[in-house]
Amino acid sequence: MNKRRTSKAFRVRAAMTLLLLLLTSATAWADEVSYSYIKADGTTGTATATKITTSTSLSGGWYVVDNDIDGPLTFTGDVNLIILDNKNVTITGADGIKITNGNLTIYGQSKGTGSLKITANGKDDISGFGVYAEKGEISINGGILTISATNYGISTYKGENSSSNCDITITGGRITVTATNGIDADGNIILGCRKGTDYIFASSYSNNVIIAGQTLIDGMNAYNIGTISDPSVLSSKILAPDLFGISNGNTGTSSNPYAISTGDGLQLLATYVNNGYVFSGKFFTLNDDIAFNSSTDNNFTPIGGKFSNNYYAFSGSFNGNDHMISGINIDIDNNDYAGIFGYLESGASISNVSLVNASIRGKNYIGGIVGKNEGGSISNCLVANTRIIKSITGNSNIGVITGSNSGSLYHNYYGNSTVIVNDVSISSGIGCGTDAGSSDITTNDGAVSATFLTDSEPVPSTLSGKVLFYREFTGGKASTICLPFVYTPKTSDGTFYTFKNVEYSQGQYIATMEEVNKATSPLSANTPYLFMPAGTGTKPVLFHGTAAYDASELTETKTPWTFIGTYSRLDYGTDPFSGHVYGFAAKAKGDVIAGEFVMADDGAYIPAMRCFLKYNTTSTRGEIDELPARITVKLVGDPTSIGTLNTQTGEVTFDGWYSLDGQRFNSKPTKKGLYIYKGIKVTIK
Repeated sequence: MNKRRTSKAFRVRAAMTLLLLLLTSATAWADEVSYSYIKADGTTGTATATKITTSTSLSGGWYVVDNDIDGPLTFTGDVNLIILDNKNVTITGADGIKITNGNLTIYGQSKGTGSLKITANGKDDISGFGVYAEKGEISINGGILTISATNYGISTYKGENSSSNCDITITGGRITVTATNGIDADGNIILGCRKGTDYIFASSYSNNVIIAGQTLIDGMNAYNIGTISDPSVLSSKILAPDLFGISNGNTGTSSNPYAISTGDGLQLLATYVNNGYVFSGKFFTLNDDIAFNSSTDNNFTPIGGKFSNNYYAFSGSFNGNDHMISGINIDIDNNDYAGIFGYLESGASISNVSLVNASIRGKNYIGGIVGKNEGGSISNCLVANTRIIKSITGNSNIGVITGSNSGSLYHNYYGNSTVIVNDVSISSGIGCGTDAGSSDITTNDGAVSATFLTDSEPVPSTLSGKVLFYREFTGGKASTICLPFVYTPKTSDGTFYTFKNVEYSQGQYIATMEEVNKATSPLSANTPYLFMPAGTGTKPVLFHGTAAYDASELTETKTPWTFIGTYSRLDYGTDPFSGHVYGFAAKAKGDVIAGEFVMADDGAYIPAMRCFLKYNTTSTRGEIDELPARITVKLVGDPTSIGTLNTQTGEVTFDGWYSLDGQRFNSKPTKKGLYIYKGIKVTIK
């Protein structure tokens, strides 16, 4: 028997005995009513329960809490407590809920919206218990449970000569625990949430933490599982299902890897690795771009490194699938091994990761992709717009791709990135760090600088080798683009379209763009495209490929119209941006509406790597006057969208009402039928 437990048991029993003497058995409650609840296996049960309305001491049975209570609630025997849907109840006192010689089971109802908030604010070491069971177990199957305790959040204690396992089992609900001792059990702590919306966030855990069931945790802060005393008890078969895709059948094999698609999932991987579970022989993949917000997201902890005087290295395989990790901030200041992956060992591999707009700071072994590569493999990784900072003077061991390398590097590139050592910025020859300084590894293009194209700046005609181009779009707002290299788009980028034709129909000109088949057709170099970015808000894309510059190919002609790209800024009147081309109307005039797209005139321009439409016939003056004041754009694919083109900015706006054949209406139609509104098909009944 450890000293802490003996003291804890004696004092808790004394406190409970005193409470039993002081509290009467007179309890204010309503008549017993039948309530539904959700069992541990997800099925529905019903029970007749008593409604508790005031602080009291009770025997075992079924209960619900219907109003705020000045705690504590104390029980003897087995207790079942249902948290009612749409109820927000608070228990406040020196302690929250205490039970002796029995098991406590907490249930939610079908919606899972019931909330029980417990504040245990006792000031001595025999109080301040949120939910406590002596000689019994605690099970939580649902509801929203928020516990703040000065001592123990959720805890069990065997006592002397007890045969109870004193386990704490959580199979459902959203549980947040903030306490000096978060979740503390004399038995095992078994986590096996059944619903994807459930999560567990605790300040700390004690004893054996066992992962069970089909789902572990999901949601914000789900990765913060505190310290695990014995990482070996974590089951590789059912580890973190929602965040690693295990609930969808992902098994961590090369053919069915664990899947990560959120920043929480990436940080959860770090949490497990940094507690000793290094995933030797396991495979991971990125399923989507991950965008961190440096103003709201917490500082990212590297995957692997030195923690609690122990060294942990990621030993598995991680394939980024060419997805981008952007905006990540890593600042471990006086500690070594800074990077997305702090430490790799022999057998580990990192591939196809793109890192953009990152800031990484540490003491030694500092890199964008990996801090220290001790025998692993890094291949096909890209880094752009990133700062790598050494916080302490001394040897470098700092590089944009990796801080140090004693493994294998293949086809890794960086652009527009800086290494800062002793407050001095270095921008070239910094791909891989060594003890003497930083250097590019040119063998196999291990870690070398690529040409970085700056948005709207001219593209050099002497372009050669690997090229990176970073541009921020607005999700759902189309724009034009042309690239001096072949690029294979990702599904997460959005949708690209080629120019098909411009047709005149019922008084309107309609430019039709056809969707590129992403599965079979990479984007061609030197070709004008229309691009609809995926998602909403800011949408960054890192384009990359091998230079194939040819300014003579930047046209797509469908007589008498041509879709033209440019590799330098063109002001109106500069060939070929002259004659009958299309720009943006800032003011209303005649039947032209402000904000729509009209013939370009003096002052209009096209930035580099954008495109515009041009009417290229040698028609008479009378025919020219009949050209459209604005161009309607129709995107043919799945789904079909209709909008208008601004060739001055290269963007397309999808607003207003249109017929399916592209006819624009000045207001919402009144006739029944199928229309397109803001790029989406709408039925008016």
